[in-house]
Amino acid sequence: MLGRIGICLVGATLVIFAMSCTKLPNTGAPGKGDIAVEPLAEKDSIPSNWGNLISVNNVPEWGPLFQLWFQDEKGTVRMVALNVQTNQFLPNARLIPRR
Repeated sequence: MLGRIGICLVGATLVIFAMSCTKLPNTGAPGKGDIAVEPLAEKDSIPSNWGNLISVNNVPEWGPLFQLWFQDEKGTVRMVALNVQTNQFLPNARLIPRR
């Protein structure tokens, strides 16, 4: 069994660890930001007023999701994700206006 000294050392260590904890800053909920979300009007096509496809990218950690980036005549950029395994667009696009 631990003697009184051992119990005091364990107790003191726990108190020191508890006092050294610092609250992390609040960064907001995931997915909540300043970029506007625009629902896709149709699930199987991209609206022609979105303009031209300017880029496609994929991050290996995202698996089968690819991001398709479009830019219209005004310079507004839209991003929609495509799941290549299911061959479906995600229901919401991201809208980045130019000012």
